[in-house]
Amino acid sequence: MLRILVILVLVPVVAWTQGPLIENSSFELGTESPQGWELSGGAFGKWELFGKTGERCISIRGNGKSGDLSFWRSSTSLILPNRIYHLSFSIKGSVGTEGGTAVAGSNLVTRDFVVGVGWERHELIFTTPVNTLGIFLRFGQYETAGKIFFDDISIVDVTPVHRTRYDLDLGEGELIHSGVYTFQPDYTSVASNASRNLIRHNAYFNTDRWLLPKDSEVVYRHDLLGYQQTKGTISVQINVRDGNECIIEIGVDGGNWTVVGEVRKSGTKVFLLPDDILPAEDIYVRLRSTSKAEILSYQYQSEIDDASIHLIGETHYAEVSVPFNSVAVEFETVGDLKTGNKHNEVSLLIANLQDFAVELEASLSIQKKGSEAAMDFGTKVVYIGFSETWRVRWPNYELIEAADYTMTIQIKDVFNGDTVYKAVIPFSVSSLYDANFGRLIGQTKTVGSVWWTNGANKVSRDRAVPQKGESLISLSAAKNEFESFQLIITPDRFLNKLRVQSSSLISNASEIPATNVELGMVNYVLVRQPTDQSGSKGYWPDPILPHNRPVQLNPGQNYPFWITIQVPKDIAAGKYRGSISISGTMGPPPPVKPVEEQVQVQQVVQTVHGVEKDSDCANFSEEIGGTLELEQFITASNLDKQSSSFEEGSLWSETFEIELQVWDFELSDDTHIQSAFGIDPDNIRKYHRLENQDELETVLEKYYENFAAHRISPINPMVLHPIHTDFEGHWWEGGEIIDTDKAEGLFSMRIEDDQKDRDVFAVGKKLISVDSTKTYEFGFFVKTAEKGQPYEVNILCYDNDEKTLREISFDYVGRGIWQKEEIRIGSLPQGTKSISIRLSPVLLTNSGVETGVAWFDRLSLYESSSRMNLIPDPNFERLIADWNITLDTASFESAARNYIDGLGFNAFQILLEGSGSSNSYERTIGFIEGYEPGSSEYKTLFSGYLAKLEKYLDQNGWLEKAYVFWFDEPEQKDYGFVRKRMDQIGSSAPNLTRMLTHDVVPELVGSVDLWCPLTPNFDQVLAQNQKVAGNKVWWSVRNAPKSPYAGLFIDHHGIELRVWLWQAWKYGLDGIYIWSTNYWMSPLLHSVNELQNPYLDPMSYQSGYGLPVGYVGYWGNGDGRFLYPPIEGLDGAKSIEGPVNSIRWEMLREGIEDYEYFWVLRDQIDKLKAEDPENQLLREVEGYLMVPTSIVSNMTDFTKDPELLSAHRTDVAQSIEKLIYR
Repeated sequence: MLRILVILVLVPVVAWTQGPLIENSSFELGTESPQGWELSGGAFGKWELFGKTGERCISIRGNGKSGDLSFWRSSTSLILPNRIYHLSFSIKGSVGTEGGTAVAGSNLVTRDFVVGVGWERHELIFTTPVNTLGIFLRFGQYETAGKIFFDDISIVDVTPVHRTRYDLDLGEGELIHSGVYTFQPDYTSVASNASRNLIRHNAYFNTDRWLLPKDSEVVYRHDLLGYQQTKGTISVQINVRDGNECIIEIGVDGGNWTVVGEVRKSGTKVFLLPDDILPAEDIYVRLRSTSKAEILSYQYQSEIDDASIHLIGETHYAEVSVPFNSVAVEFETVGDLKTGNKHNEVSLLIANLQDFAVELEASLSIQKKGSEAAMDFGTKVVYIGFSETWRVRWPNYELIEAADYTMTIQIKDVFNGDTVYKAVIPFSVSSLYDANFGRLIGQTKTVGSVWWTNGANKVSRDRAVPQKGESLISLSAAKNEFESFQLIITPDRFLNKLRVQSSSLISNASEIPATNVELGMVNYVLVRQPTDQSGSKGYWPDPILPHNRPVQLNPGQNYPFWITIQVPKDIAAGKYRGSISISGTMGPPPPVKPVEEQVQVQQVVQTVHGVEKDSDCANFSEEIGGTLELEQFITASNLDKQSSSFEEGSLWSETFEIELQVWDFELSDDTHIQSAFGIDPDNIRKYHRLENQDELETVLEKYYENFAAHRISPINPMVLHPIHTDFEGHWWEGGEIIDTDKAEGLFSMRIEDDQKDRDVFAVGKKLISVDSTKTYEFGFFVKTAEKGQPYEVNILCYDNDEKTLREISFDYVGRGIWQKEEIRIGSLPQGTKSISIRLSPVLLTNSGVETGVAWFDRLSLYESSSRMNLIPDPNFERLIADWNITLDTASFESAARNYIDGLGFNAFQILLEGSGSSNSYERTIGFIEGYEPGSSEYKTLFSGYLAKLEKYLDQNGWLEKAYVFWFDEPEQKDYGFVRKRMDQIGSSAPNLTRMLTHDVVPELVGSVDLWCPLTPNFDQVLAQNQKVAGNKVWWSVRNAPKSPYAGLFIDHHGIELRVWLWQAWKYGLDGIYIWSTNYWMSPLLHSVNELQNPYLDPMSYQSGYGLPVGYVGYWGNGDGRFLYPPIEGLDGAKSIEGPVNSIRWEMLREGIEDYEYFWVLRDQIDKLKAEDPENQLLREVEGYLMVPTSIVSNMTDFTKDPELLSAHRTDVAQSIEKLIYR
């Protein structure tokens, strides 16, 4: 579709050089207080005698109490309505400041910030409401105990520039994918409430949500010029108070409205677009409050009439100055602002506002942050007559690196040299689009371009092919190691039935068979909601699908194939050579798209009014001639290129060489850094559509084999085979043993049914063997709480398979005093092999509505010819000290032999009876035989049980690998509870490792054997002290930390999880922990009947912690999700295959193998030191045990270049060889 401009009238966006919008933004001016600033009522603030820059800043102190809010506010401001502003400032907290947040923004739009003790720069972009009367900026604190400092405030008016393609403008939060248009603003982003779609509002905005007071509104517009929206939905997550409501309305002109829904209860609601306004190109949505409401999230989706469009919206904000009001400038596009030059075009429309012609010089430059020189993309000189508007283009600026940049567009008057227009646009290129890696190994007329790169580099779909070339793929690995790389095919045309295959790798008489080469194809997931500032919307590579069938490739896209070579243990060292072959059939040529052939357009010279001019400058004030000629030129050129291509359907094959250096040492089967990664068997059952336990066992074992191949241990591989503990003592389940009311002796059983929706009773836990041909006599003493109270006793009969044959019921009426009941039981139902007794204080009903209390004592059951009571402990008087605690370990032991001994898992959680599971939000108290922690009975049973468990694990050689983990991430309020329980475990099982997911704190030292903090909370000094004391220190990542730390997210650099293990070596960690590997859905948003598809939606949504069903919260893309289920299960078919790997999972293995290299080197150094401590070789190789600062400087400063890791690993490998063969 061509964009046709009939009449163009441009109004200057900003007709001035931006002056300060607030007074005294650096707080340098004033006498007794900072000029232009004042404190809120009752606030304690100070005009400080230092600053981040200059000599002054301001501070505010909070008392940490609930609801405490105080701030500095600007006395005046020039902030206008319906404008977009960029606010930035520096902030820090004093040492010891804790709790609460800093507050920054205005009284209408504000955001909370967490502060550290060093100066940090923060920013906020926001759209002002339709009325800004009384608006002021404010900087303060909320519920903070301590002092917060602010300095260097800056606020400027900015112009949004949206992504343009297909004659569409799409801004941040907008997306067209597979025929569906979506707008979902990220209220947590820097842009807060600002978006292309926001037309107007008169509401407040706080941190991550709209705040709608009574009779306020937020209006969005969803316009897709030239495309019909056919049907759709509006989804909102809203908080409303009782009696209030938020009304959702829709229209096509922004003035007339139709109600589509009303929200009267907090939660997520979905409303359909009404049929009577569809189809439409332009749809308005109004969110209106009748009282008070909070809008937490908003999503608009509609189907459009063109399924071929795929476009991710993006918005950049330009700081524009037009000092002389001589020109008006409109951005048509600034391109994609990514690497390569595929869609990197800047196009401006420049209108001459003067009453005479003007000659202008327009320049474009882009400067990378930290670089001294800017990249100059040329100057365009254009002569614009009176009332004319001209288009000026830079058709193909090119970027290579992922970095922060600033684009500057400047227009000067050639006559006097004055700058008449300047736009500065800061932007970032995500690591997804990094093009500063890769080696070209072939360009052919069949395949197109073939190149390769390290597995730690994420290859975007459309980055440019690298220019640097190599003749072969060069790799290195130790024996017993996996080595992976990516082979990328970038075809020039459609390729059908494509296969990638590997040969064996040969070195003299040794061979790595082709079966040891695993082939996968990297798939992409669409990130709609970036995890943090390191991420970006887009198609991120992550799943690695098995390449076991031919595929079709489309022209102009990158297709990475993931190739992993498993080096055998017993192979000879040396250089191994092999090849990768690619074959298939030729598909059709790519479609002709003349408007995108920018290079050829640039080379055409037009003549307008007899004056030769740059084709990148064109007069759009009159009809354009020559357009047809340009298109004809381009089309003819394309046809020339296509005529030289292979015929469609012809077979082809290409081969590329691999060389693998196998080092002369092997990695041990034992992994020397421990690990614990969660896996949920129930999610496997759901996603694989499994029907029984045997199928689950089969599939779960394949997952465990995958874990073992990656040198990673599941948290609890024996989860389906726990140790069952028989405390033997109480024969009953339910009821309470008491000593206050009994028929005789010491104790009786009290049973209370206080539930009106279910029955409460006591039932014998152990079955009593009987002979169904004989007669039995049953008796008991009973007392009911009420006179005339009905109650019930049942004999439950079971067959040889312990299945219920029949229930024999006896109904009685109590007298409110102790009474004796006896009954003679005739022959039992035929086939009865055992029975149990059930005692109920009321009559059992289907509804369970009856309630009551009864006591039972002196039970008896005799076979008529014998006087031996078949009921053990019939008087409930057996002492706990006499109980015989036994562990049923048969199932556990079989699984442990398989997984711990067989697969080599080096750590596992052992679940404790009666320990419960807790976190900072809620505690689940464990009981043993009805006794709660703290009781003397519980202590006796728990201690006896722990002693037996510890002894069993020790006897089988598993004690060193086992750990108990029952409280997750306690807060300070939990420390006393945690310490008490940990000490109880330690006193009964002193050699059983007690793990805690927390950083080292004095309150818990001595009660924890294995500390596992989040990486930002890791303290090297405290950790080392614990290691000296004989304890272990692991660390973990989850939905935190986020950038700039190494994290587990899909939309982070691929190197991060590999570097995480280098950091672990550098800082002496003993293990790594991640809570889950297959968190594929949140139960708050999905169910077994509506599974989240992790291939289509990579976001991990929040769950637990008291969140309600329907709550939409984000943990991050890929959090708790390293493995994917087979696609077949998502299509509804059963799958008994193993998991699908991810790039992040592979990087973990790479990092663990790197850790093993360091371990082998240290082991060899230690051996040499023991033999010859003065050996010169020690000084030569010891330095390689240190991780260079060029690779890891600290926890947040680490390399993104895997070549640096490979180079140091090579040094380590060569040092190992020197030590082994010295």
